[in-house]
Amino acid sequence: MSETTDLHRRLDELAELGLRDAAPALADQAWTRGRAWQRRRRQMTALVAGAAALVVLVVGVGAQQLASLDTAPAPATPGEAGPRLPDRLYDASGWLPGTEGEPPGVLSAVVDGYRDAVWGAGEPALLGISSQTGAYRFLDLPGRARTEEPQTESVALSPDGRRLAYWLEGEPDGEPNRAVGSVVVGVAVQDLVSGEVVRHRLPTEHGLSTEDLSWADGTLWFSWFQLAGVRGFAGVDGTTASWQVGVAEPRTWEGLPVQHLYATTSTGQTLVSGLGDRVQLLTPEARRMVDLDTRSEGPASLSPSGERLAVTLDPDGANVSDTGPRQVAVGEVGADGQVELRAVSTAEALEVVGWRDEDHVVVRSRRDGVPSVVYQSIDVDTGEVEPIVQGDQVVAVAQQAWSGDIFAAPEPPSPMDPRLQWSLLVGVPLAALLGLLVWRRRDRP
Repeated sequence: MSETTDLHRRLDELAELGLRDAAPALADQAWTRGRAWQRRRRQMTALVAGAAALVVLVVGVGAQQLASLDTAPAPATPGEAGPRLPDRLYDASGWLPGTEGEPPGVLSAVVDGYRDAVWGAGEPALLGISSQTGAYRFLDLPGRARTEEPQTESVALSPDGRRLAYWLEGEPDGEPNRAVGSVVVGVAVQDLVSGEVVRHRLPTEHGLSTEDLSWADGTLWFSWFQLAGVRGFAGVDGTTASWQVGVAEPRTWEGLPVQHLYATTSTGQTLVSGLGDRVQLLTPEARRMVDLDTRSEGPASLSPSGERLAVTLDPDGANVSDTGPRQVAVGEVGADGQVELRAVSTAEALEVVGWRDEDHVVVRSRRDGVPSVVYQSIDVDTGEVEPIVQGDQVVAVAQQAWSGDIFAAPEPPSPMDPRLQWSLLVGVPLAALLGLLVWRRRDRP
C-alpha cells in the first residue's frame, strides 16, 4: 500500500516540476502563431493552385497548338470541279505538319518553304496548298532526290493538281557521282489523293544530271544528262522522254535538244516550249514547230482552243539574257505554222504562265509598290489588267487552276515551337514544385 502511495507522490512531483519549468502560455502569442499558420496555409494553397493553373494553361496551349497542326485538307471527291487558286500566297511556319502517311489531296500549287527540325538544323522544303481548303502542308515525297538544281526544276504538278512528279534518289549501276547532291537514278510520280507512288528507274553508270520535269495532261516530260564520271558536273548524252503515266512506258526522244523543255507550259495534251523565234509544240506522238515573226524570251502558252499563242517579247536580242519585265504579245496560230505577234497591253510581265479563258492570258509580273510578284490576268483584246494572285514563292501550279475559281486564302497557322512547348509542359510544373519545396524547407523552425 505504501508503494502505491509513494508512486502517486512521485507522479505529483513530476507534474509540478513540468508546470514550473514550462514557459507561461500567453494569449497574444497563441493568436500570432495561429494567424501565421493560417497565412502559411493560404500561401501554400495559392501556390499549389497557381502551379495547377499554369499546368492547365500550358497543357491547353499545347493542345491548341497540336490541334492547329491538324490542317490536313480533305481528299478530293470524285467528279469535283478542277483545281482552284488562293488569292494570296503566305510564308508558312516551319512547324506545319507533313504529308507522311496521309496524302494531301488535290493541290493548287507547290511553294518554297523552310522546315524546322526538333533536332539539328532545318532545311529548305516544299509545301503543297490544298485546292479545297487552302491549307499548307510540307510534302514528304518518298525517295525524292535532293539535287543542286533549283526547286522549280525538281518537281512538277500535273495540270489537274492530282499528281506530283519528282526526281528519284538511288544507287547507280556503277560508282556514284555525289558532287551534285543526291544520286539521281530515275523519276517518280505520287498520286496526291491515294498516296500511291509509281517509279521509273533509268539506266545510269554514275547518276543523272537533271533538267526539266513538265506535264501536259497525263503525260510527263523529263530531260537529263548522264554524268560523265565520278567527279565533277560534266554531262553527256542529253535525252528527253515522255511518259504517259499509268498507260505506257516512257518513250525516249533521241536527239531532241534538252533546251526545248526549258520554261514550258501546257494546254491539253500539248507541251509548249519557246525558243527565241520558234516555238515547239510537243505531244506524245509528234512534234510541230511554229515560227514567230518577232523574237520571244521565256515561256510561251497556247490558249484553250490552241488558236492563240502568248509570249513575252525579247527586248534586247539573242545575245543578252534579260530577266526584267517584258511586253506581252499574242498572235493567231496559222495552219502554215506562222504567227504574227501583236502587243496586247502596256503592262510588262516577267513571264507568261497560262490562260484563264480564250480571251485572258495570265502573266507573272512585278508591280510598283508591291514587294512580291503578282499574277495578273490580261484581256488580250482590250488590254485590261486584273490582279488575281499575290505571292512570289511559287514552284509549280496546277495548270488547270489558272482557269479555275480564285478563293480568299486563309492564313496558315503559326504553331508554337514544340521544343518551347514541351519545355513549358515539363519546366513549369517542375519549377512550381521546386519552389514549393524550397518554401516549405525555409518555413520550418
